[in-house]
Amino acid sequence: MPVPTPRALALLAGGLLLPLLAGGGAAAWLLLLLDAAAVLAVLADARLAPGPGALRAERRVRAPLSAFAPNRVEVRLASSSPRSL
Repeated sequence: MPVPTPRALALLAGGLLLPLLAGGGAAAWLLLLLDAAAVLAVLADARLAPGPGALRAERRVRAPLSAFAPNRVEVRLASSSPRSL
């Protein structure tokens, strides 16, 4: 389930309120149409996003770790989803 950010909600709310304040007309319908397109794009992106089971992370370290020297740590991320991340 997608969780919109407060900024995204404010932008969409502004896009819905501006046509009402403008009093209708072609510009108002265009703003409503652009808002609807943005909502559909967000929903499509959320639908195509891989689920949490499709992502895997692995950490590799050389043992033993040194307490007073830099230690190299490698993190590998993998996805079983066909969509690139």
